[in-house]
Amino acid sequence: MPPFRRNFGINARIGRITTSRAFGTYDGGREKSAGAICRKFIQAKKSGRHEIEIWGDGLQTRSFMYIDDCLKGTLDLMNSGFVEPSNRERRMVSINELG
Repeated sequence: MPPFRRNFGINARIGRITTSRAFGTYDGGREKSAGAICRKFIQAKKSGRHEIEIWGDGLQTRSFMYIDDCLKGTLDLMNSGFVEPSNRERRMVSINELG
C-alpha cells in the first residue's frame, strides 16, 4: 500500500510531469531544452544560417509533451485506480533527433 494511503487513508495520484514548467522562457540562459531549441531554430531561419549550436554531443535525451496530452494524461490518472507514482512522458528523444 502506498505510504500516503497507509498513513492518511487518502488515495493519492502522483504523475511526474518533468517537461512542463510554469513561467517558462525561451531565452536568457535559464530556458529549458524545448524553448532553447525553438529559439535557436527561429534565429537560424531568420538569419539564413543552416546550423545551430548545441552543447555537448547531441546524445542527451529529453522528453517533450503537448499541453493537451499533459492535461489528458493528468485527468486520466486522476480518474484511474493507479496509485503508484507514474512518469507521464512516454518517449525520450535525443537532441540530435530533433534536427
